[in-house]
Amino acid sequence: MEKYDLRKFVLFPILGLSLIGFLVVLFGKFAGFWLTGDYTGERYSCLFCEYGTFIDIVSIILILILLSIVGQVIVVLNEILPKPLIKFNLSLLGLLLAIGTIIFSIVGLVGFGFVYSDYEWWPEAGFYAGIITGVFNGFLFAVKFISKFVKKS
Repeated sequence: MEKYDLRKFVLFPILGLSLIGFLVVLFGKFAGFWLTGDYTGERYSCLFCEYGTFIDIVSIILILILLSIVGQVIVVLNEILPKPLIKFNLSLLGLLLAIGTIIFSIVGLVGFGFVYSDYEWWPEAGFYAGIITGVFNGFLFAVKFISKFVKKS
């Protein structure tokens, strides 16, 4: 019977979650608020929306970078390739990038809430995608990082 390496097995869920999180943050709404007055209705903040604040737009861009280009995908692809581009273990870096994704999601929502504190506001799918992706990928990177210290039998 073949033995499977846990460190390689957790890479594919990380890659899948990062891709889904990236797409939801890119195309989804990050937060919303209820505009009162003559133009009553729901208004949203997202990367391409009119009501985004500087803080949440910068946070969305940083989340997208952490989830994709420089972040977790490169860490995973480096491990999947037969000949890695970077020779040392990047699990700790992936864990830190996942934590950064959570932090920037919270900072973006707090910034949005601060700017629109006069209105009723709420988080949307983009915020939740950043948090959920960061938590699950952080857990999987932590499992991968800790598994290198466990003695194989």
